[in-house]
Amino acid sequence: MKTSNKLLPSTARAFKRGSLPFAVAMCLTAAMVPAKAANILWVSDTTPLGFSGPGGDNITDAAFIRLLETAGHTVSRWNSPDSQNTLLSQSEIDTVNGYDLIIMGRAGASGQHQSPQGPQWNTAITKPLICMSPYFVRPDGGRFGWFTGGTLPDTTPTPLAAGDANDSAVDYLFSGVSMDGSAMVSNFDELIDRNTSLIQNDPEAGAIVYARANFAAEGNGAATTAYAIVGFPAGTSVASGREVLAGYRMFFAGGSREGATFPNAIPLYTGRENLTPAGEDIFLRAVQLAANNGVAPAVDPQAPLTFTQQPASVTVKDGAKVTLRAAVSGPGPRTLTWERGDGVTFTAIPEGSTPFTRSEITIPVNVFDDGVQFRLSATGPNGTVVSDAATITVTPDNAPARASCSGQPRWPECDRVFRRSGGTERLAASVQLCDYRRQRLDAHLRGFTP
Repeated sequence: MKTSNKLLPSTARAFKRGSLPFAVAMCLTAAMVPAKAANILWVSDTTPLGFSGPGGDNITDAAFIRLLETAGHTVSRWNSPDSQNTLLSQSEIDTVNGYDLIIMGRAGASGQHQSPQGPQWNTAITKPLICMSPYFVRPDGGRFGWFTGGTLPDTTPTPLAAGDANDSAVDYLFSGVSMDGSAMVSNFDELIDRNTSLIQNDPEAGAIVYARANFAAEGNGAATTAYAIVGFPAGTSVASGREVLAGYRMFFAGGSREGATFPNAIPLYTGRENLTPAGEDIFLRAVQLAANNGVAPAVDPQAPLTFTQQPASVTVKDGAKVTLRAAVSGPGPRTLTWERGDGVTFTAIPEGSTPFTRSEITIPVNVFDDGVQFRLSATGPNGTVVSDAATITVTPDNAPARASCSGQPRWPECDRVFRRSGGTERLAASVQLCDYRRQRLDAHLRGFTP
């Protein structure tokens, strides 16, 4: 399995920290999410016991700290007591509750969070808390018990599938990434060691599922579905009803698991920042959401939908694939649907829709698609708006000439090819071949290929 010494956020993988390009890249990452600065306590085993500053770049999970700082947050560290039998002191509890948000990173052993210390994290910490390790939130040994079991598969890089798009928190979490239906277009994480650990067992009643993942499990490739991001409102009963959460909680799967072979010590080889740029955007939004106790930023319900990104016209070769992107702002619920047309009449593309604010579609095209246009239609509670139309120009490759449509019923795509050939030559293929291609184009407009 691949092992990496990655310490930098993935948006800056090509740059060295301290260089101007790195700074620019990190500013671009932070700009994805309009941040309300928070005072964050990062809990992991990567520094000496006790409270400390943000630490240097040589620490395993340093890239998460840099990402948060670049987004405008202030971050301190705490290496909490290593033994489950060492209770958090009242002084420690008061200090922790003085922060806006606590994030328990992946770089830590879960044994110390068993009973009797474990329940304190549920009942004594009143400020919102994100836990990034499923090993902490399983019920085994009196751990946090946010979920009903402890089946914890490791992923291969995968997109996330969003929860209910009508939930404002889900809508906010995924509003910065391109979506195809309810799934991310790009991967959430990237391959480092055994990658990201998720949890298959259901959360306790009252939890809010923000995202799942469907993936081939690391190691055996088995098709697996597991929870990736889940919220727990204050007052939720956990640990089979024995404890009640004193504040908002979120499970956010992120940070790499240590490799299966040496060197793989915890925490030295655990908790590396393994999110893609899209995953980083979701993480920063999760931080904002958790710091606000699970309440998404307000959106004016009377605002119209407005396009913030228009689809771009493109020129491609015959047989290529075209990727189109567009985005809107405005309240939900909404439906974004891609349409295909000739500039006058447009037809919706089956499966080309999403309820989220950013949409991306990839379409194979051929010479018959030359001049076709695509646009995105967005319908929300205050009406429908359509994007500019993107025109696809398809240039011929070196394939043999296609059949003429001479003598056939008028069909714009065929006529275009016929005119390009001069309108007089009789090609070697039969007229019936043009009929087949006409049928094929018609099928393509309806969303399938015969």
